[in-house]
Amino acid sequence: MVISPFPRRGKVARREAAGRMGDGPALNHSHRRKMGKVKRAGDLIREAVMSWPGVEAIPHRFGGTEYRYGRKEMGHVHGDRLADLPLPRKLHDEVIAAGRAEPHHVLPDTGWVSCWMAGPGDAESVIDLFRIQYDRYKEGTAASRPV
Repeated sequence: MVISPFPRRGKVARREAAGRMGDGPALNHSHRRKMGKVKRAGDLIREAVMSWPGVEAIPHRFGGTEYRYGRKEMGHVHGDRLADLPLPRKLHDEVIAAGRAEPHHVLPDTGWVSCWMAGPGDAESVIDLFRIQYDRYKEGTAASRPV
Protein backbone atom coordinates (compact mmCIF):
# COMPACT_ATOMS: atom_id res chain seq x y z
CA MET A 1 0.00 0.00 0.00
CA VAL A 2 1.28 3.45 -0.86
CA ILE A 3 1.11 5.77 2.12
CA SER A 4 1.69 9.23 0.74
CA PRO A 5 -0.30 12.45 0.84
CA PHE A 6 1.44 13.46 -2.39
CA PRO A 7 0.16 11.26 -5.22
CA ARG A 8 2.22 11.23 -8.41
CA ARG A 9 1.16 13.56 -11.14
CA GLY A 10 2.09 14.27 -14.73
CA LYS A 11 4.05 12.00 -17.07
CA VAL A 12 5.20 9.55 -14.41
CA ALA A 13 1.64 8.97 -13.19
CA ARG A 14 0.39 8.51 -16.76
CA ARG A 15 3.18 6.00 -17.52
CA GLU A 16 2.40 4.07 -14.32
CA ALA A 17 -1.31 4.03 -15.15
CA ALA A 18 -0.53 2.77 -18.63
CA GLY A 19 1.58 -0.07 -17.22
CA ARG A 20 4.91 1.17 -18.56
CA MET A 21 6.87 1.41 -15.32
CA GLY A 22 8.94 -1.74 -14.85
CA ASP A 23 6.19 -4.06 -13.65
CA GLY A 24 6.28 -6.15 -16.79
CA PRO A 25 5.25 -5.51 -20.36
CA ALA A 26 3.36 -2.37 -21.25
CA LEU A 27 -0.38 -2.82 -21.67
CA ASN A 28 -1.78 -1.16 -24.73
CA HIS A 29 -5.46 -0.56 -25.34
CA SER A 30 -6.02 -3.88 -27.14
CA HIS A 31 -4.63 -5.78 -24.12
CA ARG A 32 -6.96 -3.90 -21.80
CA ARG A 33 -9.99 -4.77 -23.93
CA LYS A 34 -9.08 -8.46 -23.88
CA MET A 35 -8.55 -8.50 -20.12
CA GLY A 36 -11.94 -6.98 -19.36
CA LYS A 37 -12.81 -4.20 -16.97
CA VAL A 38 -10.74 -4.05 -13.79
CA LYS A 39 -12.68 -3.00 -10.70
CA ARG A 40 -11.50 0.16 -9.00
CA ALA A 41 -10.41 0.25 -5.35
CA GLY A 42 -13.52 2.14 -4.19
CA ASP A 43 -15.77 -0.35 -5.97
CA LEU A 44 -13.99 -3.32 -4.39
CA ILE A 45 -14.32 -1.77 -0.94
CA ARG A 46 -18.00 -0.96 -1.46
CA GLU A 47 -18.75 -4.47 -2.72
CA ALA A 48 -17.09 -6.11 0.30
CA VAL A 49 -18.31 -3.79 3.05
CA MET A 50 -21.89 -3.67 1.78
CA SER A 51 -22.05 -7.49 1.85
CA TRP A 52 -21.92 -7.44 5.67
CA PRO A 53 -25.33 -7.44 7.40
CA GLY A 54 -26.34 -4.13 8.96
CA VAL A 55 -23.96 -1.90 6.98
CA GLU A 56 -25.28 1.06 5.00
CA ALA A 57 -23.53 3.50 2.68
CA ILE A 58 -24.36 7.18 2.66
CA PRO A 59 -22.73 10.24 1.07
CA HIS A 60 -19.99 11.59 3.33
CA ARG A 61 -20.14 15.27 4.29
CA PHE A 62 -16.62 15.90 2.91
CA GLY A 63 -17.12 13.87 -0.26
CA GLY A 64 -16.95 10.16 -0.89
CA THR A 65 -18.89 7.34 0.71
CA GLU A 66 -19.43 6.85 4.44
CA TYR A 67 -20.05 3.34 5.76
CA ARG A 68 -22.14 2.98 8.91
CA TYR A 69 -23.11 0.18 11.20
CA GLY A 70 -26.22 1.36 12.98
CA ARG A 71 -25.60 4.98 13.93
CA LYS A 72 -21.81 4.68 14.04
CA GLU A 73 -19.46 5.55 11.22
CA MET A 74 -17.08 2.70 10.43
CA GLY A 75 -15.08 4.97 8.14
CA HIS A 76 -15.33 6.63 4.76
CA VAL A 77 -13.68 6.35 1.37
CA HIS A 78 -12.79 9.25 -0.90
CA GLY A 79 -12.99 7.78 -4.39
CA ASP A 80 -10.28 5.23 -5.18
CA ARG A 81 -7.39 6.95 -3.42
CA LEU A 82 -8.06 7.45 0.28
CA ALA A 83 -9.90 5.81 3.18
CA ASP A 84 -10.27 7.32 6.67
CA LEU A 85 -11.28 5.27 9.72
CA PRO A 86 -11.80 6.20 13.40
CA LEU A 87 -10.05 3.76 15.71
CA PRO A 88 -9.57 3.47 19.47
CA ARG A 89 -6.15 4.83 20.43
CA LYS A 90 -4.54 1.44 21.13
CA LEU A 91 -5.68 -0.02 17.80
CA HIS A 92 -4.83 3.27 16.05
CA ASP A 93 -1.25 3.05 17.32
CA GLU A 94 -0.92 -0.66 16.42
CA VAL A 95 -2.20 -0.15 12.86
CA ILE A 96 0.18 2.76 12.30
CA ALA A 97 3.16 0.92 13.83
CA ALA A 98 2.45 -2.04 11.53
CA GLY A 99 2.49 0.26 8.48
CA ARG A 100 -1.13 -0.50 7.60
CA ALA A 101 -2.16 3.16 7.84
CA GLU A 102 -0.85 6.56 8.85
CA PRO A 103 -2.19 9.28 11.13
CA HIS A 104 -5.16 11.10 9.60
CA HIS A 105 -4.04 13.41 6.81
CA VAL A 106 -5.85 16.46 8.26
CA LEU A 107 -6.33 15.58 11.96
CA PRO A 108 -3.18 13.62 12.91
CA ASP A 109 -3.64 14.00 16.67
CA THR A 110 -7.00 12.23 16.71
CA GLY A 111 -7.83 8.53 16.67
CA TRP A 112 -8.47 8.66 12.92
CA VAL A 113 -6.17 6.94 10.43
CA SER A 114 -5.76 7.44 6.69
CA CYS A 115 -4.99 4.74 4.14
CA TRP A 116 -3.72 5.94 0.77
CA MET A 117 -4.38 3.62 -2.16
CA ALA A 118 -2.43 3.54 -5.40
CA GLY A 119 -4.85 1.15 -7.11
CA PRO A 120 -7.16 -1.84 -6.74
CA GLY A 121 -4.38 -3.94 -5.22
CA ASP A 122 -4.47 -1.78 -2.10
CA ALA A 123 -8.20 -2.27 -1.48
CA GLU A 124 -7.81 -5.57 0.40
CA SER A 125 -5.86 -4.01 3.27
CA VAL A 126 -8.49 -1.27 3.59
CA ILE A 127 -11.26 -3.88 3.57
CA ASP A 128 -9.42 -5.66 6.40
CA LEU A 129 -9.50 -2.47 8.49
CA PHE A 130 -13.20 -1.98 7.76
CA ARG A 131 -13.77 -5.59 8.86
CA ILE A 132 -12.03 -4.87 12.16
CA GLN A 133 -14.40 -1.93 12.60
CA TYR A 134 -17.42 -4.02 11.67
CA ASP A 135 -16.52 -6.76 14.14
CA ARG A 136 -15.91 -4.21 16.91
CA TYR A 137 -19.22 -2.46 16.30
CA LYS A 138 -21.19 -5.68 15.86
CA GLU A 139 -20.02 -6.94 19.24
CA GLY A 140 -20.27 -3.47 20.84
CA THR A 141 -22.95 -1.52 22.59
CA ALA A 142 -26.61 -1.30 21.64
CA ALA A 143 -25.94 2.18 20.17
CA SER A 144 -23.71 0.52 17.58
CA ARG A 145 -26.28 -1.98 16.43
CA PRO A 146 -28.43 -1.40 13.37
CA VAL A 147 -31.67 0.45 14.04
